[in-house]
Amino acid sequence: GEEVTLTSAGELPVVGWYTPGGTLLSQEPVYTFTLEGDTTVCALFEGDRFIDIPANAWYLEDVMQASEQGLVSGMSEAFFEPKGTMNRAMFATLLYKLEGAAGSEGEGYFEDVAPGAWYESAVRYAYFHNIMEGMSATKFSPNISLTRAQAVQVLYNLEGQPAVTGDTTFTDAADAGDWAVKAITWAEQTGVVAGIGDGLFDPTANVTREEFAQMMYNYASYKEYDLTLEGDLSQFEDASAISSWAETAMSWANGSGLINGHDDGTIDPQGTTTRAQAASILMNFDQNVAEN
Repeated sequence: GEEVTLTSAGELPVVGWYTPGGTLLSQEPVYTFTLEGDTTVCALFEGDRFIDIPANAWYLEDVMQASEQGLVSGMSEAFFEPKGTMNRAMFATLLYKLEGAAGSEGEGYFEDVAPGAWYESAVRYAYFHNIMEGMSATKFSPNISLTRAQAVQVLYNLEGQPAVTGDTTFTDAADAGDWAVKAITWAEQTGVVAGIGDGLFDPTANVTREEFAQMMYNYASYKEYDLTLEGDLSQFEDASAISSWAETAMSWANGSGLINGHDDGTIDPQGTTTRAQAASILMNFDQNVAEN
């Protein structure tokens, strides 16, 4: 067959080439393949969410807002199928999610997130922005510690769960479950995580506060966000307990208002990060770091 090369003819770069069925072919801006028979290749451009929604579609804004709020998702990674039919199960799911969204300003969506709790708004923000999910349909488990696999997953969610190609080099990546492998692979490939040595990631271990700060710092670096803010770590009586490799990240996280000290005057670098704390950190990051 003939060799064909595809690239963007306009200013916007292509971020993904797909088959009409939604299978990712390549994430490179230029795609070369051997033409065999009738072949259709679809391009997803930078800034777009779905290939099959035209820029001038009357429903574009509504679909995008519903997608951002977690009310609807694509039929595949890059296709929404706007003219497809909705079955009863899909409609029931939409109604269930709408009930949660309608109640987001009133009674807590999760029964273990009490109205008025310091983390209430952060949990709702993280949930309705598809950054964090509950531990079940009715439980968020705000006081449970976040594992290293879960920490990577929420950052992968924050990034919008981009397509991942290739494999992770961490030999224990699947120890937390198959659900974590794609996020761990993405985090390793983007430099968000580097592992603990000897080819291991230790996904089931609880993530410490300084480890989470380092992951957030690495992610901000990957996104080319501002890393110049610095906090005064000397104000915390246990500042000497911060690992040398985490000092820059902890200073930045503190200066950016992501990780603060406890009421007892400590910053607790070796302490674990609860799911409520993670929700608060991620909300502050998304609103104050990512948007600036």
